[in-house]
Parts: sequence; C-alpha cells; structure tokens
Amino acid sequence: MKEIINVFSRHEIKYMITDKQRKEILRGIKDRMIPDPHGLSTICNMYYDTPDHRLIRKSLDKPVYKEKMRVRSYGRAKEDTIVFLELKKKYDGVVYKRRIELKEKDATAYMEGKIGITELIDLIADVSDPQIAKEIDYFKNYYEGIKPSVYLSYDRCAYFSEEDESLRITFDKNIRWRKNKARLTDEPGGEEILPEGASLMEIKTATALPVWLVEVLSKAEVRPSGFSKYGKAYQAILAEELAAASEVKEAVAKAEEERMENNNDKYDRYILKRVLRKRSYDTRLRNKSGSSAGTGSLSGAGVFLSQGPF
Repeated sequence: MKEIINVFSRHEIKYMITDKQRKEILRGIKDRMIPDPHGLSTICNMYYDTPDHRLIRKSLDKPVYKEKMRVRSYGRAKEDTIVFLELKKKYDGVVYKRRIELKEKDATAYMEGKIGITELIDLIADVSDPQIAKEIDYFKNYYEGIKPSVYLSYDRCAYFSEEDESLRITFDKNIRWRKNKARLTDEPGGEEILPEGASLMEIKTATALPVWLVEVLSKAEVRPSGFSKYGKAYQAILAEELAAASEVKEAVAKAEEERMENNNDKYDRYILKRVLRKRSYDTRLRNKSGSSAGTGSLSGAGVFLSQGPF
C-alpha cells in the first residue's frame, strides 16, 4: 500500500490542452510513466474564503506569495469518509501543501467552529502531524469569517514516473463548480469551466523536467498556461453577481420611469381638470351675461374675445 504523504514541496506547471494534444502526450509518456492504480477518479473540493473573497482576489493578482484552504475527498464522501483538510501555499513558483486526515463530519465541525484546535489534534493524533493542525488553525483564525465559498469537482487520470517518484502528470476533465449544496457529501456536479474537448494537464515535480518529457511537450505543441480552477469559478460567480446587479439597476430604473410616468399622468389629469373647470366657469359667465360662445361682449362680469387662430 502506497504511503500517504501529507507534506509537499514541488513545482506545478499547468497546460490547457485539446483532446488531440492529450492523446499525443499519452503516446509519448506510455513507456516511461505508469497510470495511477486507482484509474480515473473524481476529486471533490470545498474551497474556503472570506465573505469578500479575499483569498482568491489576492491569488488572481498573481503575487509572489499566495495561499488557499480547502477540504478534499476522492469521490463523493460520507460523514465517516476520510478527507484531507489542506493548506496550500505558493511562493516564487514553488507549491507547498500541508494537510491533515480526518473524517468528513469532523472536518465540517471544525470549519464551522463546533470543535476547537485541542479536540482537532486529538482526532488526528494517530494519522497526522499536530503541528500542521496548528498551522491550519492559525490560518483559519487569521482570516476571520472564513467559510465555504466554492465546491469544485473534476475527473482525473494520473500518471507516475518509474524513474523519478516526484514526477507526476495529471489530466483533469469535466471541471465543475457550484455555490449551492456546498458539502463533500453531496453529489458531484455543477457548471462546466472548460470548453468541450479541453482538459487541464498538470505536471508536478520536485526537480527540473526531464529532457524526454520536454521533447514530448514540444512535439505536442503545448505551452504552459496560468490556470486556477477556483479562480475561474470565482470569475464566473463575479460575472453572475454583476449581471444580477445590472438587472436590479435596470428594474429600479424602470420602476422610477413608471413612477414618473404615473406622476406625469396625474399632473396631466390635474391640468385637464383645471382647464375643464375653467371652461365650465367661463360658459356659466357667458350664459349669465347673455353672450353666446365665440362672440365678444363688454357687458356682464367679464370681457370675452372671439376665438381666432393662435
């Protein structure tokens, strides 16, 4: 059984590739890398962030140092399924990942503040380093109000080098996100991030890429491309929020326009009523003075002029 590693330090290079390029790369690595024994697996992640998305906003600015927190399961989790509570940092191009193992229900209880660091350390005592738990707890308290932000799932095929244990290549397809039903015990799914036929390839290594792999990538004509799954999901969320705000703005403007029209109608009715009242009054005066409509008269209570063009 392969030992689970909970501390990583490596380079992660991402490539957005087509289905044709993926097949070309797989042909190029088949004699040097072996498939993950688990085969195709669905990876589910719950990303945590502040209410104003401080972590992902900072990450998208591409700073020298950035950090994220997530809970990950391999496949849909049950409450007793072992998941990974991870702290992922990137400094100057190198990724550092530290994580602890615990049951999904315990991870959720901790992130919701129902249990504290002392109880968390007791829960992981036999499987994870308590120092990592303390680092995670510091991070959680530092970013006050941190809560579930985005659920992300994708189907992954992974390959490992027979010559270099640190070299790993993964292919992710069907990358989906959602905000609702944001718990690992829910069914994977959501809105697609990638265009049809595209996949995200990641090369993970603690050293430089071997020459043979560089040649494979060159033949497939692929180039590194900065890509963040959570970043893409956040951009989609932001677009939805802007669209919703625009709809609200348009609705408010329309309501204001209708209000003005109603007020104008009321004003027009008021003016019409005044005019009709004035005409009625003038008619009564004319009748009283004995004059007929449309003739001039100096007798009576008023002076009337015959109507002409105006």
